[in-house]
Amino acid sequence: MNDERIAAFPITAASIGSDVTWYVIHAGNEDGPFSFAEMAEKADVGEIEPDDLVKQHGGPWTKAREVDFLQEQLSLKASREAAIDKLGRFHGIWLSTKALQLGGVGLVFLVALVAGWAINRPANPQNVNPKESKSPLEAPLKEVIRRDEDVRPDMPIAPPPVNEALLYSERGFAWLVKRDFNNAIKEFDEAIRLDTTNAETFFGRASAWYEKRGYSKAIHDLDQVIRLRPDYAAAYTNRGNAWSAILDFTNALKDYNEAILLDPGNSLAYFNRGITWLQLGNTAKGIKDLDESIRINPTYVRAYVSRGVTWHQRGDFQYSIRDFSEAIRLEPGDANNYVHRGISLVSTKQFGKAIIDYDQAIHLNPDVADFYVRRGYAHFKLRHYYGALDDFTMAIKIDPNNALAYSCRGSVHYERNMFEEARKDFDQASRLDPRTFPLR
Repeated sequence: MNDERIAAFPITAASIGSDVTWYVIHAGNEDGPFSFAEMAEKADVGEIEPDDLVKQHGGPWTKAREVDFLQEQLSLKASREAAIDKLGRFHGIWLSTKALQLGGVGLVFLVALVAGWAINRPANPQNVNPKESKSPLEAPLKEVIRRDEDVRPDMPIAPPPVNEALLYSERGFAWLVKRDFNNAIKEFDEAIRLDTTNAETFFGRASAWYEKRGYSKAIHDLDQVIRLRPDYAAAYTNRGNAWSAILDFTNALKDYNEAILLDPGNSLAYFNRGITWLQLGNTAKGIKDLDESIRINPTYVRAYVSRGVTWHQRGDFQYSIRDFSEAIRLEPGDANNYVHRGISLVSTKQFGKAIIDYDQAIHLNPDVADFYVRRGYAHFKLRHYYGALDDFTMAIKIDPNNALAYSCRGSVHYERNMFEEARKDFDQASRLDPRTFPLR
């Protein structure tokens, strides 16, 4: 088999593991450990603020707003709070979030307003007949209060009108945070039916459609967001992501360009545009954008990993190892970072160092067959046949349909002159995938 079958990277960079533990410093107190889901929930309910410090186990402290998944939760929380601030109005007085939660405060204020007016007005100014008064203050109040003696402390007062559209929108964001995208879309649909002018509602529904791979519908909703708010940089970034998902890189680049123009400090927009340039085969522009993304946010692990993969594909292994090492320093709990560096080390024939990295990856995530195949290959190149045999056998135990593991184990049997065992493994590898060949 061609050795590059093992040394090659997957097309896309590995995602950040969700089993890493996190810590947070909020209001001067350090707390943790928390899971990925617990951190997202804390950001959603306000127990993590944008400038709070967070870190993964063994990693450096960084601000919450600089961590991708927390940035998303904080943005959603801010959007919902802005929506709640608009939920009710009474005679020109907007009710804030706290007023909505403590509605009694608003009622006491209104009683005081009515009572104050009743106490302080003249009994009968200029001998005007009360029945004929057309005062702009008195007129609306007379619709509710017909006689002065009707004003009583225990008098029931009608609640302020509620903006139903914003209530549906708020519920949609709540479902979105819980990743229940079907229910989120139902709520956003109703909110938009009642109000077609709220950009945040369209933005929320677009996010739900994107998560459901409904990219065309996400683009349509983001069109509406941009129509309503042409300066909304995040809408351009997200629409660029949707264009990229359907392989329309030309439109994706246009949107990322606009997002960067509106928000030059947006590390994510540079990252996404860099990935798009790489998909178009323009490595120089791709690396330049990844450089800028890292300059803006020096703790952006995905940018280091993506740039490292690019360096590796160009054969610049010294630079790829450097980027993967930085990713490991920032996120030592992500097994994929060790695997990436191990692949570059194998390409430079540093098999012993690669085995150390694969050891750590397996320690962090022992249930991935590919990790054992890669470590077994490094053992094979060092002629550590027993170690290689153990690793390939473990890979087969985890994934009985792994053709590459059978082919590699067959190669170990062959080198040990165990030709019958080798033939059986080669036959099984060929049955599973005719494209597999023995190691050299």
